Amino acid sequence: MPFDTTRPVHPDWAAHHMPVSEGSLNCTVSVTDGSTGGGWDPVSGPLPDAPVVVYTGRARVTYKPVRAEDRDAAGQQVTVRDVIVAVPRDACPELAATARITVTAVDGNAPATLAGRVLAVQSTAWSSHALEQVITCTDDQSNQGA
Repeated sequence: MPFDTTRPVHPDWAAHHMPVSEGSLNCTVSVTDGSTGGGWDPVSGPLPDAPVVVYTGRARVTYKPVRAEDRDAAGQQVTVRDVIVAVPRDACPELAATARITVTAVDGNAPATLAGRVLAVQSTAWSSHALEQVITCTDDQSNQGA
């Protein structure tokens, strides 16, 4: 049994290891947040009234290793895939479901087809030791050009 003053994880563990997480970021994104009262765009989904850019910078985009699935969206069949986007831990506030992430550029560690994708935010969380903010998204593959 450890002593009361013993910590199994050093208090600066996350700060020390954060460069490893940041080194694995494979693209540049723009994160916008806003309401959805502006209508509907078949490429990007709901249009915010006045979208606000809350983050522009590096991110890691990873598709979950499962097949795309067909869903009904307002009477239209769409094909979606679940995506995990990781950004630095203090990059943006907790995002609402109206937020969108646009992949603006990719590096050599990401497929070129990611560039230009618009991802719809489903939820946000932080990794266990706050190395990064983890954002769960969906990629509507039916309504995006490419």
